[in-house]
Amino acid sequence: MYCSGCGTVNPQGASQCLKCGRDLQAPASAGESAIDVALAARSVAPGRAARSRRLTSRVLILLTVGVAVIAGPIIFMSMQLSTYFPDYQARDTASLNSTKPPYDPTAGTTEDFDSGMGLAPAPRPEVVARDVARKANTSKVRVALAAYYSENGLFPAGLDELGGEFLGFTPDLEVYLYQALDNRNDFRLEVTLESNVVSGADVVKEGEVTKLVITGASLF
Repeated sequence: MYCSGCGTVNPQGASQCLKCGRDLQAPASAGESAIDVALAARSVAPGRAARSRRLTSRVLILLTVGVAVIAGPIIFMSMQLSTYFPDYQARDTASLNSTKPPYDPTAGTTEDFDSGMGLAPAPRPEVVARDVARKANTSKVRVALAAYYSENGLFPAGLDELGGEFLGFTPDLEVYLYQALDNRNDFRLEVTLESNVVSGADVVKEGEVTKLVITGASLF
């Protein structure tokens, strides 16, 4: 209910005005009509509206400051990153626009490496597997040659003479290059590798070519 004196809205059934203390249960005087009470109530409304507008303005200001505090460091960090790493976008664009040849599984090395970081091309797994197998087979050929010499007093004229008696497989003569020397008292066996990951006493590097080299003198 409205106070007829100040226009304050009071709880229903209140006996006194919360603001001015007027007796709300007393009958209105002759000069106080319902219209007077309504006008008194309306006179209070503008003040409340002004307070509501001020509260809304303060909330908006606080929200704006909060967004600025959160977004400011993020924008600053983005600008710093773009300053320190200016070539990232250019490198990505160049990578997308590059025209590389189709992947060749028989190729000796990978081509997808970061030359900018100074990384050397890495041999493909299948190439490494072939080199490991060649080294293992070369060790078998070494044992077979020693057994042949022990039985015959000479080395064979060619690897094909080893046969199944001394060697359990037929070596590829285009890969295992054998040459008998000094009237078959010595020999030289060369096996060219496809990578440089194989190591050992028999590994010889000639420029960019890696080979397995075995001679008769190395058997004894």
